[in-house]
Amino acid sequence: LDDVEAGRRPVRLEFEPEPEHDFLPRLVTTPRATAYLKIAEGCNHPCTFCIIPALRGRFRSRSEESICAEARALVAGGAKELVLIAQDTSMWGRDRGMRRGGLAALLERLHAIDGLEWIRLLYLYPATVDRELVDAIARLPKVCKYMDMPLQHAHPEVLRAMRRPGDGERYLELIDEFRSKVAGITMRSTFIVGFPGETDEHVAYLERWIARAQLDRVGFFEYSAEEGTPAAELPKRASVRRRRERLIRLREAQRQASERARKKRCGATVRVLVEESRRLRERDPLRECLGAARAWFGRSEGEAPGVDGGIYFTGASRVGEFADVRLDGTNAFDYYGFVA
Repeated sequence: LDDVEAGRRPVRLEFEPEPEHDFLPRLVTTPRATAYLKIAEGCNHPCTFCIIPALRGRFRSRSEESICAEARALVAGGAKELVLIAQDTSMWGRDRGMRRGGLAALLERLHAIDGLEWIRLLYLYPATVDRELVDAIARLPKVCKYMDMPLQHAHPEVLRAMRRPGDGERYLELIDEFRSKVAGITMRSTFIVGFPGETDEHVAYLERWIARAQLDRVGFFEYSAEEGTPAAELPKRASVRRRRERLIRLREAQRQASERARKKRCGATVRVLVEESRRLRERDPLRECLGAARAWFGRSEGEAPGVDGGIYFTGASRVGEFADVRLDGTNAFDYYGFVA
């Protein structure tokens, strides 16, 4: 305070590490068999559209012991699926001296927990995914064969304006690596439409890229300026009408890829985690397909909670348990079938 009153600007040269918090016992608001597990906080990436680094600070991994202790507590409370999340999940361990293979090593520890059935990874970052992680997803039976990696765009000029690493070609190589090593993997990403400076040529490039990538699921979001971010100061923003037109084009390109992926799965028998029993609306086409007014609803390894739809089915089952379900058909978002 004396320095401030004297007009001097204090400079802090040493920073105390932020204390690690363990929120145990956890209040779980998801269906009992599924729980989210945060493995890190903060972000080191300078994406121009994102305010998270300013709000949450630099990337900080939770310790392995802290994560595993919470995981064991969640499993003891009934969780069978743990969804690992962070602002950059694949970065875990690098700030603790693990240059490569950190997240793969953590998956090994979690895989050994008795009673845990599924480990799902969300929010991978393309620049921090390493070969060890891809190998671990392929090798460990409890790790869901599922990749969620927000890419935001594919054109190199837009990615540079976003201060995102890589380009569309590098992303395709990474997608090919996942597919070649992880049999049957489901792949999901998200993209921003209408970023300042984005042109019709950039959108056409992304449209062609989507057709090449053949991702199973994609979310598209209209760019929204976040106060305090560099992108909010950029000129050349597309009009609302132009952004909506681009959104429709890109969604149509992805609809075709998603439809092919869904139809390819029909006829397969998959392991489903049952979340609830649902009453089907009188005019719901699923009611006719299943021949029932009520159906079980759940997810396979290929559906993340809250974003990917799920599987409606009939037959003997229980909430919180697993059922083997034959997929007989699909609509725009969900599958339907019967206990095998």
